Amino acid sequence: MPTALVTGITGQDGSYLAELLLKKGYRVIGVARRSSTVNTQRIQNILDDITIVQGDLQDQGSLLSFLEEYQPTEVYNLAAQSFVPTSWNQPALTGDVTALGVTRLLEAIRFVNPKIRFYQASSSEMFGKVMEVPQKESTPLYPRSPYGVAKVYGHWITVNYRESFNMFATSGILFNHESPRRGLEFVTRKITDAVAKIKLGKASELRLGNLEAQRDWGFAGDYVEAMWLMLQQEHPDNYVIGTGETHAVREFCEIAFARVDLDYKEFVVQDEKFYRPAEVELRLLAYLIQSIIFAHTTGSGLDEGAYLLKGLLFATGEYRPFDPGISTNKAPLAFLIPGYAQLLFGAGLRTGRYLAVFFGVMAVIGTWVASRRIGGKWLAAGAVWVFALSPVVIKTYSVGVTQSTIACLLAWVLAFSLGEGRPPWQLILSGFLAGLMMLVRQNMLPVLPLVALYAFWQHGWKALGLLISGLAIVIAVHLTYWPEILQIWSWVPLVTLPAQASYTGGGTPIWLPQIVLASRALSVFQSIRYHFIALSGSIISLLLWPRFSGWKSRADFRMGLFLMLFFWGLIYMHAMASVGLDYCVFCFSNYISFFNIAGILLLVVIVKSWNWHPSKLYQGLLIVVLLIIFTGIGFSAFEGIGAPLLKLPAPRMRDLRILPGFVTWWDILSGKFHLSKNLAMKYASTFFGFFTGSLTLLLGYMIWRRVWRNKVRFGAFFASMVLAIGLITSPVLHGSTGRKECPSDIILANEQIGSHLSGIIPRGSSVYWDGGLSAVPLLYLPGVKIFPAQINSAYSFLSNGDTAQLIKFGFWNEELAAEWKATADYFIIEDERYDSWKEFFNPDQFDEFQRSPVGTSCSDQSQLRIFRRIRK
Repeated sequence: MPTALVTGITGQDGSYLAELLLKKGYRVIGVARRSSTVNTQRIQNILDDITIVQGDLQDQGSLLSFLEEYQPTEVYNLAAQSFVPTSWNQPALTGDVTALGVTRLLEAIRFVNPKIRFYQASSSEMFGKVMEVPQKESTPLYPRSPYGVAKVYGHWITVNYRESFNMFATSGILFNHESPRRGLEFVTRKITDAVAKIKLGKASELRLGNLEAQRDWGFAGDYVEAMWLMLQQEHPDNYVIGTGETHAVREFCEIAFARVDLDYKEFVVQDEKFYRPAEVELRLLAYLIQSIIFAHTTGSGLDEGAYLLKGLLFATGEYRPFDPGISTNKAPLAFLIPGYAQLLFGAGLRTGRYLAVFFGVMAVIGTWVASRRIGGKWLAAGAVWVFALSPVVIKTYSVGVTQSTIACLLAWVLAFSLGEGRPPWQLILSGFLAGLMMLVRQNMLPVLPLVALYAFWQHGWKALGLLISGLAIVIAVHLTYWPEILQIWSWVPLVTLPAQASYTGGGTPIWLPQIVLASRALSVFQSIRYHFIALSGSIISLLLWPRFSGWKSRADFRMGLFLMLFFWGLIYMHAMASVGLDYCVFCFSNYISFFNIAGILLLVVIVKSWNWHPSKLYQGLLIVVLLIIFTGIGFSAFEGIGAPLLKLPAPRMRDLRILPGFVTWWDILSGKFHLSKNLAMKYASTFFGFFTGSLTLLLGYMIWRRVWRNKVRFGAFFASMVLAIGLITSPVLHGSTGRKECPSDIILANEQIGSHLSGIIPRGSSVYWDGGLSAVPLLYLPGVKIFPAQINSAYSFLSNGDTAQLIKFGFWNEELAAEWKATADYFIIEDERYDSWKEFFNPDQFDEFQRSPVGTSCSDQSQLRIFRRIRK
């Protein structure tokens, strides 16, 4: 008769396994932990058929004694501290029993009889942060709890004994398996026990953690048979056992309460104290990985070079903000923050980019914190996915410009001020950060007063600290740079600049683009495409605005109204500054990146209270607006969509008759309608957008009629469906702009260029810069003299003008350019710009050094040429 020894026999799995082994003719020896009383409730029906011995996985001696006495042919190690939440409260005990206990048992088997077949109960908790779907025996392990970590140790020590001592040691990686014998500390039994008590009137609610947590649940009786089968194989191995299906805790609740004719929504309360400290979390990781990739593969632009280089000059004391000769066209902290970061971590693009990545990550975390408090964990998870699935936004936040800084500050301003019951210290910190925002970018001027107004409305006089702290930092910095700092406020009505802060030098900018209406529309719809959830979600929320009685709480109403006015006020202001002018029409999307967080939080607040039964008028408006958005998105993506569409085959026709063969749509549009390629692509992609919207509308109507007709009205359903599709397809909507720009490492390339330049140009030399839009390579030349007006390239170049005034305010003209050319020691010229310099660089007057080993970007002709003036 075979003999099986089972540790943990009094548990759920042990009791089922003992019954199975008895049916198969085994003598069963059960090991129970030493205590004053042994809980035999689960094995009461088989107590007379098995032998119970007292032992402990923490006691090597007891393990040796009963192995020698009973000489089992099979050992099943089911004993463990197996409740995950308890493992956080008692991590050391969990490790000693669940991890080291396996080692003690394996060592005892090796000493007594290494031919004993051994089964180790591993766990799906070892997978933790899932590295692949579905999980299999070779899936990397990434445990997320002390229990999971301990099980990983037990698993690998089993494999080590198998391979080192040729023992039949098998490991079963089992997903969740349940039964009526489960302990009440496990969620399945906690739910069923609560259902019974609530039905009988002995309880009124059930408090649970994350209802959306997904689990693979099976029946314990089936799983123990799998354990036995593993030890009957010819060779030992590892096995993953599961049903292959996952279900949410919410589904379990719904089914369990339905069995007694109750609605779980009336009794289940989500309580954050039951959340695990480390739930499986991939969203922030997805954002971070993309952010680092973009930081290394995105070419540097004019603004980034200006912020980093001016910041370094200010931080080192070579210049001071608003000094004559250097343009301080943005608020001083826009330059000082990256400047001092470079002093601390080293000058260069790497510091600027990693600082931007840090601010971007903190912006996402701040949004998550605010969303979780005002909308719950599920909506908070969705808010993070908005970022993780928005490559253009991630790219914007991953370069050394101010968008990520402002986004970070705004996220925490709102996290500390939104909602009820904010402690005074959070309100004070919120005001301080709002003040900092104004000192980073002057276009954030409305944030402090608007947040202060909301705070007084929601929190009463406690908000006074918010206003005082914000004003204090703003006043302190303004006094430091008074009165020259007033020049950044020249656009604000009623601000009168003193003479020393006013530019009166005249001159004509050479950058005067003429933008047509179609290009302005392109910018608007491009912005909707890149910020789909924030913009479309806020439009939908406006049309599904709840009745006052429909809000979940008065606090939600206040937050919703504040965020709607805040977000659309900033939209209007920045639209006027970009789309409304000719200077930077396509800056609109970048501007929205400053405050798109407000749009995301608006959706988090209001979606819980949406009016799911709008009138026919509002339903019609929703459908029309969404079709316009579909059409506009198609129009804005014409470069990526139009060309493939024009290549599609079209039937040949003449006099409304179809002829044999096919032509392309481009043949028709160019031949019959005489359209240019660019215009034909725009027509094709615009039609594609409208067609896609109409098809989605039809599909949505069919789904609504079949499933949702009696629950919500079609307009509201269609709007929610479009938002869901927009979120999932965000990477596609972003098109080529959301992809890597360069296959090479831009940070490393600029560092190589910097090393090359510093090896040629000595300290104290004067350098004339015409090396491209971004002045980043100059970061690697400490101690050289540059002409600061060149940092902003042609955007600060004026035709004619008063030279003294120009140089004071960081502009330059032909006269200054000629003066600098005549005096500079070294010239750095981009390959692409060299043709206009050929005649200037007379070989008798200049030496040329070897070009930079790589280009500043992945565009052609971005290598740098270096010339030195020959001094005689």
